[in-house]
Amino acid sequence: MTPPDAPLRSPPLRDWTEAERIEALDDYGILDTPAEADFDEIAQLAADALEAPIALVSLVSRDRQWFKSEVGFGERETPIGSSVCAHALRGDGFLVVPDLTADPRFVDNPLVAAPDGIRFYCGAVLYGKQGLPLGTLCVIDRVARPAGVTSAQRRLLELLARQVVAQMELRRAIDDARSRREERQAVEARYQLAASATTDAIWDWDLLTDRVQWNAALETAYGHHIDAAETEGDWWLSRVHPDDRGHVARSIEAAIARGDAGWAADYRFVRADGSYAPVYDRGSILRDESGRAVRMVGAMLDLTERRAHEAELRASNARFRAAVDAIDGYVWTNTPEGEMQGEQPGWRALTGQSEAEYSGYGWTAAVHPEDVEPSIAAWKAALDSRSMYAHEHRVRTAKGEWRRFATRAVPMIGEDGSLLEWVGIHTDVTERREQQAALRESQARLQFLDDLGRATAEASVPEAIMAATTRMMAERMRVANCAYADIDPDGDGFTIRGDWSRNAAHSLVGHYRLSDYGEEISGALHAGRTVVLSDIPNELSGGAAAKADSLQVAATVCVPLIRHGRFVAMMAVHDDVPHAWTDEEIALVAAVAERSWAHIERVSAARELAELNASLEARVAERSRELLVAEEALRQAQKMEAVGQLTGGIAH
Repeated sequence: MTPPDAPLRSPPLRDWTEAERIEALDDYGILDTPAEADFDEIAQLAADALEAPIALVSLVSRDRQWFKSEVGFGERETPIGSSVCAHALRGDGFLVVPDLTADPRFVDNPLVAAPDGIRFYCGAVLYGKQGLPLGTLCVIDRVARPAGVTSAQRRLLELLARQVVAQMELRRAIDDARSRREERQAVEARYQLAASATTDAIWDWDLLTDRVQWNAALETAYGHHIDAAETEGDWWLSRVHPDDRGHVARSIEAAIARGDAGWAADYRFVRADGSYAPVYDRGSILRDESGRAVRMVGAMLDLTERRAHEAELRASNARFRAAVDAIDGYVWTNTPEGEMQGEQPGWRALTGQSEAEYSGYGWTAAVHPEDVEPSIAAWKAALDSRSMYAHEHRVRTAKGEWRRFATRAVPMIGEDGSLLEWVGIHTDVTERREQQAALRESQARLQFLDDLGRATAEASVPEAIMAATTRMMAERMRVANCAYADIDPDGDGFTIRGDWSRNAAHSLVGHYRLSDYGEEISGALHAGRTVVLSDIPNELSGGAAAKADSLQVAATVCVPLIRHGRFVAMMAVHDDVPHAWTDEEIALVAAVAERSWAHIERVSAARELAELNASLEARVAERSRELLVAEEALRQAQKMEAVGQLTGGIAH
């Protein structure tokens, strides 16, 4: 394990002040909001991925750090003085402290100094769209980790940190959309109120006498005080902007000449202070029995406020589009009934569908056929409850790929309580789900290997090890048989000494020959390559297929054991029906085979050593007995010699 390198992205290059950073954080409007599942899922995934008991989505404010999500910590905020995350904000975007008690910056931190305090910290900085640090996604352990984190763990945590920021941007985009709609509704309400209160400058023009009468709005709206509220037609026309005057006069003449019932024009009208107001003027043309125009009655609407609002709305829309572009997802809108209408650049970019193709419920054609019905059911449930629509399904992208997306949509409710539309986003979670699945598979595999190790730990003979191994492997993989075999010295014959079968009557114990299954399979095993066959009836031919069929084997994974360059044994799992073996299954068979053989070799070596020791002890005991007999014989001989010498001396 090495210090992390190759960060997923670099920290911002420009300098920033704390005031700028706090303002950027406040703009998200996220502090002190309730917990949300999207953030909780990311925090949980971070904790699981780094196998840590604590994970936080930490937002560093002025005098505190507040947790949008927390796993295993139990608090929603802590004082800024005890914040480790605050130190990460000024760094390179990623902070790892293997042992907080050994770092002088944190040794006096109350969260560290406590008897059961935190010891390990790893945090990826959350950068907003302006490049300002907002907080961190961090994992914490109460046990020091001297090795730190791996590069893969760093990249995963940085990727999850980007997802946190994407969720924050989504919340803000949705809030902006809601605010924009409420602003537009408010402006329209003001306009309707103004019209009903006759703030328009109402005019009545007698074409025969060229006299024009005005209501009080001419003065209140434009500042012109007219005695008796009456002018001539030329008075009004002379106050139209010079660049618009000719066009307005000609449009009135043309409408009268054509026999039109009405007239309308946009132009600029001078106020009493000399400034010009953009106006929308419209009037009805009244005619006598002969069709001659005798009178026009209309209203002149001051567009100043509307134009300002339109400019504001354009700016708001530009900000909304910029926010959408910054989000890691595809934004779309639907009618209250769930139909897609109008221009949908996000959905078009995601699926490649044209407006004609996605309009109405045509968008469902881009959803995987197996996911359409569940998606519609979830959508109907959200419609009925007027609650957030949250679902996952596969979508065919513009590249023709099926990818998994998490989709969220919120209902936009009008002031009268009516449902106006839905605003939603599709976020690609394909890699996230694959990582989660791989993590679960890895954990299950490690757990199985641990269980297998415990089950065979006390075994003292190879037969007991393989009996437990074949049974547990077959049950784990849900296959018909698992067996192990020794290879004859000729390299062709092999003996299955033990196996486990789902049907005990179909045990494969016996002697066989590799040549019965073809040179290709035999050559692969002798070369140390795993043989994988998913559908033997269609992958093998002739006698090889028939031989396998007689053994009721339709699919197999066969792992060879090579020792000192020689093929000496093999382990295999078999199924009695075709089986599409996954990479994870093949890797598991290889791992179990290697571990089991290593265990068997240790047990065999221990047994051989014990037998050798016993033999040596027996030989030593036998030699000792022989020496004792020899010594006794020597003593007897010495005694006889002494007696002889004694009796001989007496005779003389």
